[in-house]
Amino acid sequence: MTISRPVAWVLITTLWLPAPASAADREHRDDQTDLARAELMKRYVEKLPIGATVRIRETSGRKERAILLAIEPAGVIVKPKTRVPKPERYIRFDELESVELQPANGTNVGKAIAIGVASGVGTFFGIMLLLLAITDD
Repeated sequence: MTISRPVAWVLITTLWLPAPASAADREHRDDQTDLARAELMKRYVEKLPIGATVRIRETSGRKERAILLAIEPAGVIVKPKTRVPKPERYIRFDELESVELQPANGTNVGKAIAIGVASGVGTFFGIMLLLLAITDD
């Protein structure tokens, strides 16, 4: 009794490919991942200073800059930093996707370089104008 080639290929591929995970296995793995991410987020946020300006991105896709007011066992309390004052919000750790500490004064390296270059150019042209005024007499 011989097996035809197409049937042999179907048997080989079915046995070689991994079995798909059940929906319960995937859900259990997702829950473990969410718990691990929430625990990591909690450890990170606990090290941030109270009153720091942070950029928050939630799992729902919402992004905002806020001031860190308090750290609770299951989440954080933040005050959104907006032009129009908004009330404080409580955000659970499992709802946080990322939290980034923002610089206190808002100055970054590019801004500092631009200020330095502008002041240097201004000084150069000021000296050149003074020399031109002195030699023009």
